[in-house]
Amino acid sequence: MTVRNEMDRFHLVNDAIDRVPKLGYLAAYAKQAIRDKLIEHQQYIAEHGDDMPEVRDWKWGEVKLAPGWDENSQHGQPQKFMQPQG
Repeated sequence: MTVRNEMDRFHLVNDAIDRVPKLGYLAAYAKQAIRDKLIEHQQYIAEHGDDMPEVRDWKWGEVKLAPGWDENSQHGQPQKFMQPQG
């Protein structure tokens, strides 16, 4: 099970957040949601003996950008923050 080995998307995202210092408090809600999902997953495994369907059946899909983001933005920053000030 990838979750128990900490190689699942939840642990990977958490590690990525930890490695980007500028995210800091901005990612606090995401980190809490990840922790909550991992706890829910552990409880599901204890009850059913298998991964949750959303974990077990997950597949890579099409990448969709969040509103306000432009794939051509420099350094992956939101386009609205790349506009000159003044």
